[in-house]
Amino acid sequence: VLFWSSIIVSFSPIPYCFFTSALAVKCFAPFEFFLNGIGWGGFYLSFMTLLFRVVPDKKTTLAFSVFSCVIGMSSAVFTFLGGKFALLLMPYGGFPVLWGIGAGLRYLVVFSLFKKCLIKS
Repeated sequence: VLFWSSIIVSFSPIPYCFFTSALAVKCFAPFEFFLNGIGWGGFYLSFMTLLFRVVPDKKTTLAFSVFSCVIGMSSAVFTFLGGKFALLLMPYGGFPVLWGIGAGLRYLVVFSLFKKCLIKS
C-alpha cells in the first residue's frame, strides 16, 4: 500500500505540466484531487501503521509527534518556497516546469526508497 500510494502521489503534478489552460485544469483537477486524496490517505495510513509497528511502545507518542511536526513544517515551508521558486522559473515556463521538477523529485524519492522492492518483483 505504501509503494502504490506513493506512486499515486508522485503522479499528481504530471498532468499540470501539460494541461496549462484554465479550462483543461478545471476539467482534470477534480479527478486529480480525488486520486491525490486516495494516494495521501493510503500513504498516511500505511506509514502510521509502519511507524507504530517499528517504534517501541514507550516511544510511539514521541515518534508520532516528530513525524507530524516534520510533515506540518515542511508543508508550510515548501508551500512558500514553491511560490518563490515558480517566480524564478517564469522565464523557463513557470508553474509547469515547477510541477515537472516536483514530480521528478517525488519519483526519485519513491524509487530510491523502494529500490529493493522493485528488484525483487
